[in-house]
Amino acid sequence: MANSASDDYYAEHKKMLAGEPYTGGDPYLTLLRKHAQERVAEVAKHRHDPERYAPAIRNLLGSVGDDKDIIESPTYFDYEKNTHVGKRFFMNSMCVILNVARVDIGYDVLFGFSVKNTVLLIQLT
Repeated sequence: MANSASDDYYAEHKKMLAGEPYTGGDPYLTLLRKHAQERVAEVAKHRHDPERYAPAIRNLLGSVGDDKDIIESPTYFDYEKNTHVGKRFFMNSMCVILNVARVDIGYDVLFGFSVKNTVLLIQLT
């Protein structure tokens, strides 16, 4: 038998990933967004330190193509680990990825200044 208290804690996250209507202010989702912003700050902090920069990007993204991927700051991700990029990915500053679902970005992709990539699941009634 499943632990209902534990199941309830992750319920909104599961709904979000399944593409179902969910509550964005859910405590667990709020925590996940906070973690993503901490990872974004790590990427910015280590931008000019090659030994720490690639690991910082790997901590933010679900998967990376190689250690040549570049994310300029400032930038914004809703959630860590939901975005997957191919080799030689470049994201210029002021970009936003609203990744409430999986986002796959291929090889040799360059995001210019202030690009917005949104995966929004909005219920219209």
